[in-house]
Amino acid sequence: MAPEILRNAEKGFAQYGAPVDWWSFGCVLYELVSPPEHKELFDSADDIMDYVSWHRDLESDGLFLPFQQLDPIAADLVAGLLHPLTILRHGFYQVTNHQYFLNDDGTSEFDDACSRGMFD
Repeated sequence: MAPEILRNAEKGFAQYGAPVDWWSFGCVLYELVSPPEHKELFDSADDIMDYVSWHRDLESDGLFLPFQQLDPIAADLVAGLLHPLTILRHGFYQVTNHQYFLNDDGTSEFDDACSRGMFD
């Protein structure tokens, strides 16, 4: 669960928006691009809140330890999707224009995706 869902549940209300979906995408992407022997990213709500605390206490541009096992471009995308602050979390524009999804010719995998999906 995204940190804002956990925080809101503690307060007794369940208001959240699209950033929780980007968080979920980040968790799924991490599972897909991690080496087979990787450890689960978040085993519990406490693990998520520990990550939030780690992020808040970070004084440099360090990379969360589990992300260090990823390709640097994939790690950057996952880290952006799993930013604890919703306002800084990657959204549609950041994802579709991220280097991870760029082709050699500079186009994005998302360019004209709707048309390609209809005719492929």
